[in-house]
Amino acid sequence: MAEITRRDALAIGAAALVAAGAGEAEAASRPTIYGYLRLSDHGKTHLEEYIAQLKSFGATEIVMDEPTPYYRPNMDHLLATAQKGDAIVVMRKTHLAGDPFVVGQLEEAFVQKGIALAVIDPSPVVYKVEGAGGDHGGNGHG
Repeated sequence: MAEITRRDALAIGAAALVAAGAGEAEAASRPTIYGYLRLSDHGKTHLEEYIAQLKSFGATEIVMDEPTPYYRPNMDHLLATAQKGDAIVVMRKTHLAGDPFVVGQLEEAFVQKGIALAVIDPSPVVYKVEGAGGDHGGNGHG
């Protein structure tokens, strides 16, 4: 079975709406897919690549914040303006926030508003906990 991207799925969905008699105006009002980045100076060296990947997942608007711990004015604005059914695409969960508690708060806010979250690189996020010593069954660097 061929794999389809989110962009393909949205295009198919819009075509189905038109075919079902919804009309092009209603099909044009389909959900918005936002791309979100919160990058360090090191991450900014990959900015064009990240934007291209977000767009390949259907992002039509790209929003970016500086990598501060809690001040994310563009994410706050995005949360205030995104509608139920919209989606936010990120490269990694750490692009939402560096603090796992804040990531959890944002995920809960998305759920409450009916906003989908898509993570392009869902590789496990490992947060270093200060003062945690010993081997905890990880990679031996513990």
